[in-house]
Amino acid sequence: MWAEWPQGHNAATMALGPEKRRLTRGRLRFRKRDGNRDPAPDELVEMDGAELTGVFAVPSWLRDIGFTAWLLIGVMLFLVGIVWILSLTQVIVIPVLTAAVVASVASPLVGWGHRHGAHGGLASAALLAIDLHVDVLAIVTDVDAVYEG
Repeated sequence: MWAEWPQGHNAATMALGPEKRRLTRGRLRFRKRDGNRDPAPDELVEMDGAELTGVFAVPSWLRDIGFTAWLLIGVMLFLVGIVWILSLTQVIVIPVLTAAVVASVASPLVGWGHRHGAHGGLASAALLAIDLHVDVLAIVTDVDAVYEG
């Protein structure tokens, strides 16, 4: 009932048919430790390449580490490129980033003014005036400290 395959073959290689199978034939020659040939006859070996597919496969953990390494290299190159482009356009980028920080800090205060009946533009202008006064006060205080010290 069970089919017996010739030595060195399995169901996958036998399904290909004899004309599709690529067999590797070789001769094993045995040598003694002193370098002389062993008087025993050479052994003929016949091997199907399909049987070695699992032997030379890369382990999955190594494939995952390699994929992660290339992904990190790609992300780093992307970030370096972004920083390089931003450094070329720093005349535009620095004021925009500063405005973004100021807007994100001032947003809750403008929202509070808008909820209490002030128009969004009016609340922004009032906040800008307050910020300007605080900045002038800080500069005057620093200048006084320098002249006194």
